[in-house]
Amino acid sequence: DPYTEGHSQRVCNYALKMAEKLSWPKDEQEKLKKAALLHDLGKIGIPDNVLHKKGPLNDDEYTLIKRHEIIAVEILKPLKEISDILPWVLYHHERWDGKGYPHGLAGDAIPVASQIIAICDVFDALTTGRDYKAAFTLKDSLGEIVREKGARFNPKLVDVFTQII
Repeated sequence: DPYTEGHSQRVCNYALKMAEKLSWPKDEQEKLKKAALLHDLGKIGIPDNVLHKKGPLNDDEYTLIKRHEIIAVEILKPLKEISDILPWVLYHHERWDGKGYPHGLAGDAIPVASQIIAICDVFDALTTGRDYKAAFTLKDSLGEIVREKGARFNPKLVDVFTQII
């Protein structure tokens, strides 16, 4: 859908700025680009009435949404040339404190690329309006990212993100 396409492109742009700031080699930046663009691919396996619901999701709907990264990996798995980025896609909803999904990974057990995508993903979701919510201001969105420093997000990567914004 048009929103997800734009969202994925913006997440990719933020992620690449972070990778550049972190002096990642060009080949790693290229892999990050692919992972960021594909991070929400699995949403094509989520029913539209759930994906575009105007209002809060119930528990069953939220359980469906939380499968999108698993669906993405299942779709991408046959493409051997990108097999090394599959964990980056799979773990973009893990949290620094271990309270994320799909596996409850914490801290450095989460690939750094997934951690980068996570910050960029949340920031873009906050700064863009959706059917069910208005966009936050840039200041409020950045404040939310900083507030989650050390809980949802890697503190060092939050610092890098605030520098690029």
